[in-house]
Amino acid sequence: MPTRIPLPGIHHAAPHQRRPPRSPLRWLVLWAALGTAASAQAKTPGQTRTGAPPSLPVDPLLAPPPTAPHVLGSWQEALSQLRTHSPDLLIAGDSVERARGQARIALSAVLPSLSASGSYTYQFLSLVPAGGTTTGNVLPRGALSGSVTLSQPVLVPRAFYGLGTAARGVQAAQASLADRRRTVVMAVADAMLATLAAERVAFINRSGLQAALERWSLTQLRHQLGTGTLLDTERAEQDVVSARTLVISGDEALRRSWEALGMALGVSTATAAPGDLDLSAFEQAVAEVCHSSPGVEQRPEVAAARLRLTVAQRQVTDVWLQHAPTVSVQSQLSGADRPLFFGYPNTLWNVQAVLSLPLWDGGARYGARQDARAQARQAEQALVQTRIAAFVDIARRDRAVSVTASSRDFAQSQRDLAHSIDRRTRDAYSKGIGTSLDLVTSGAALRQAELNLAVMQLQAAQARVDAVLAQAECVL
Repeated sequence: MPTRIPLPGIHHAAPHQRRPPRSPLRWLVLWAALGTAASAQAKTPGQTRTGAPPSLPVDPLLAPPPTAPHVLGSWQEALSQLRTHSPDLLIAGDSVERARGQARIALSAVLPSLSASGSYTYQFLSLVPAGGTTTGNVLPRGALSGSVTLSQPVLVPRAFYGLGTAARGVQAAQASLADRRRTVVMAVADAMLATLAAERVAFINRSGLQAALERWSLTQLRHQLGTGTLLDTERAEQDVVSARTLVISGDEALRRSWEALGMALGVSTATAAPGDLDLSAFEQAVAEVCHSSPGVEQRPEVAAARLRLTVAQRQVTDVWLQHAPTVSVQSQLSGADRPLFFGYPNTLWNVQAVLSLPLWDGGARYGARQDARAQARQAEQALVQTRIAAFVDIARRDRAVSVTASSRDFAQSQRDLAHSIDRRTRDAYSKGIGTSLDLVTSGAALRQAELNLAVMQLQAAQARVDAVLAQAECVL
């Protein structure tokens, strides 16, 4: 497993030092065991133990945690995977393409249109006019004809107004994409920090199991020397079982954190953070991708909500423009390989101006206007809600930096106190002072303090990264 640089304030052990350090109490146990009878052998947990004290058990759960199927090489590799695999980013990018497509459709409404058609006519019956002759006037049985029509809108208020609406729709989609980039980068950064914290917790759990095994051996020794009871050994054994449970659950949490990082990157492979990830360098790398915006109004989600309100308001005007008349100019050129009717020329060309007056459509436009007004009011309230949420989010993230830093410092103090208490309790118990309850309680408190410290260090690191991304626009 590649070496991990832990969160600030956490001592990191080299790969060959993964196994928790052995306590001096173990040597005390082994030294005392040399002076006792060695005829009896140690039995499995839960059975009565007699004779010489057993050596410290070698638990298979003390082996190093599992390794991830894939380990990121750098922050840049994570960004590269985001660009190509993240479903959220790809969906948001396609939304921009859809908006651009709608803008092109709106533009087509004011540009000329050209169409062509062709036909083949077969005459089953052709009558000669009364008194006429058939010489040279009999229509052929079959004839080919074609036409080309050119139409140019001249006065189309709704189409010209729709150009501005479509342009603002593209801007709104681009703002939504920028907000999606920010949230995706934040999710990946948090997931990478979570994997580091999970690895640290897995190491702490193994340290706690090692210490629990040492306490168990100590209670076994006192029981064999006649200064302890079977209750002491069973109570210590219970603590070992609890420590083993934490190791198993911690390893599963580690695997889940790898899977969560893979999902954030848009891949199905469980992925771990880079082995040489340093938080200060990590924050700098994030800052290079995401640049701070001036204020709340420039946050991508607020800008997108404001543009969506503009589009909704323009839709109300668009409904009104459906009542406006339109004027267009059309020209048609048609021809055939022979006359289709008596007296008709082979080729025709005409130009015409067309005036359209929308008079009555059954009330559809009035219903559309009512719907557009309701959508505009909804968009207005959505903007208000988004702006309030942005203000609160920024305030909370700024406040979280100092709050989590203070909590981390207190957790460090609690961990140091728990370590000191546990050390003193084990020393006293080895000398026949105190009970096994004190021994187990101090060990459990130390394990919990270690876990709390790891969690608070993660939260402090996440708070600093999230504060940078709270008012940022990310470019991938």
